[in-house]
Amino acid sequence: MEMNFKDRGFLSTWHLNMVTFDREDNLWCVGTSNNIGKWNSRTFGLVDKKEYNQSWDSKMIAFDKSNAMWSVGTKGNLAKWNTTTGAWEEPDIEKPWDLKMIAFDNSGEMWCVGEKGNVGKWNPIDNKWDDQGDLGGWKLDWIAFRPGDPRGDIYCVGTESNLGLYDPKFPNDTFHIESNFECKSLYFHEIFGYCVGTKDNMGVSI
Repeated sequence: MEMNFKDRGFLSTWHLNMVTFDREDNLWCVGTSNNIGKWNSRTFGLVDKKEYNQSWDSKMIAFDKSNAMWSVGTKGNLAKWNTTTGAWEEPDIEKPWDLKMIAFDNSGEMWCVGEKGNVGKWNPIDNKWDDQGDLGGWKLDWIAFRPGDPRGDIYCVGTESNLGLYDPKFPNDTFHIESNFECKSLYFHEIFGYCVGTKDNMGVSI
């Protein structure tokens, strides 16, 4: 399997940690300075959304099915943006993990990668993360889901910046994906994959 990317360089000179899209198809990113940016298609540039950086530094952000913004902070903690109060609110979690990132699958369920490189799936009944272990034996930095995928495959970025595909039907293996990019994060929007490389630049799948 192969997945290659066209190098788009830096967005508005920003060095990137990750990119994502909200439910209204707006492009967002988090820079290496932990600042949050939103793409402005009129000015063809990023707008630094400083209101999200008050008393909170983000490693990454993600949007749930209701278009609410979630963030993993630089301390590995999780928070959700409250549009009414204009502040981040940390949920009450039984035995919270130190997180690298979170992602929402096509059913709207929340997943995470912990600091140990293992994967968790949110259990809303017990208010905790259910440990899924090391997917296919890989230690991970990132996971992503492709929209409309009926199989529920999990795309993986390993701790060596390698790409892989985890098929739940084959739980003992994560299949390696050949790529021209060394990735640190990955997101799928519509038919395209968006990768941020180890040089903080963005690539779009070709």
